[in-house]
Amino acid sequence: MKAQHARIATLSLSALALVLAVGCGGGPKLAEIAPTEPQAMLPSGARMAVGLHPQLIASNPLAKRLREALQADRADLPIESLARLAGIESELQVDLAVVALYGAGQGGATWGMALAGEFDRDAALKAAQARGAELKPDETFQGMTYSILERGSGEEAQPTFVLFPAPGLALLSDNRGVVQKGIAVWNGKADGLLSDAAFKPRLEGLSTDAAVWLTGWAAGTLDQIQVSAGPFARGDNLGRGVDSYRATLALTAASASLVGTFECQNADSAKKQRENYLELAKSYAQMLFQSGLGMGILGLFQKLQMTVDGRAIATNLELTAQEVEAVSQQFEQARSRPMRIQDLLGGAAGAMPIPPEAPSASRPEAAATPAKETPGAEPRDEGLPTPRSMRPAQTAKSAPKGR
Repeated sequence: MKAQHARIATLSLSALALVLAVGCGGGPKLAEIAPTEPQAMLPSGARMAVGLHPQLIASNPLAKRLREALQADRADLPIESLARLAGIESELQVDLAVVALYGAGQGGATWGMALAGEFDRDAALKAAQARGAELKPDETFQGMTYSILERGSGEEAQPTFVLFPAPGLALLSDNRGVVQKGIAVWNGKADGLLSDAAFKPRLEGLSTDAAVWLTGWAAGTLDQIQVSAGPFARGDNLGRGVDSYRATLALTAASASLVGTFECQNADSAKKQRENYLELAKSYAQMLFQSGLGMGILGLFQKLQMTVDGRAIATNLELTAQEVEAVSQQFEQARSRPMRIQDLLGGAAGAMPIPPEAPSASRPEAAATPAKETPGAEPRDEGLPTPRSMRPAQTAKSAPKGR
């Protein structure tokens, strides 16, 4: 009987140890999770996170056609320039990428990026140096070594801190504290994005298999964006009355579908912001039309659907392959005949009413410069240091510009 009790006690302790190990993360566990969920490497405390499948986007025929029509190249992907800071080509070497924003609304913001793919430390660092980065002496924190790549000099120096915790995995940031806390996450000594009690609900139910996904809090992100177009001239910002948001972009050979939700404070806030967002979309469409992108942009606006359901704004924009081709052709024609497009401004751009609101129905979501930290010191938990770049609290003096 004593032997049986001893075996039960041993099994119970082993199970408890396993639960604790899974709950706290840690190197071996993260090494298994991160290749398919790189966000697991990111520290807690994010205000927003964006996930992308670079190779899926690059290989999708609809995305390729639109980028071709807009004369875009690989650098137009949101993460490409950040990945290149570490010497990594996102479209060629990255399967999954997640960028998180920290400290927004506290005088500035800092970012962290987690990458999973096929790359190695030495080759990446050499590629970064070939592009003009200076490799500074490595630093060590909690037994793990990270690299520092610097561009510029003196007060204009811009460092990028890069950790390669395992083959095919990387964590980089413009802030030492983000990478150090990422090391603590890897070692199981700090919460990561997946165990962040506040942010984890933002990720639950979100299709992270989509070509692009994003989620975040309005405070510190949307409410930092001031625009003067349309109703926002009253002083409203994009986040007024909004608690949080989430969206996914699904791409196939036959269609592109953007589905999102804005969770507002109450039904009145939802109705007001729906009108604001549609007015802002109209301003974008008119501005892009006037800059020569053609009638196609007006068609895109007419496809945008926003429906208020309680305190949520459900958003949908879906394009078929034929519609993408038609829009692409009009973009190309507009580039060759800019004066003719300008001549059309009499009626088409001015008469774009707000689409009528569809009947309410429940629908599921498919729908201050940082202080130098001493290497080896404990990472900051929240309110990570603010860099000199990526300050979202800028006020737009005119309608936002687009491609």
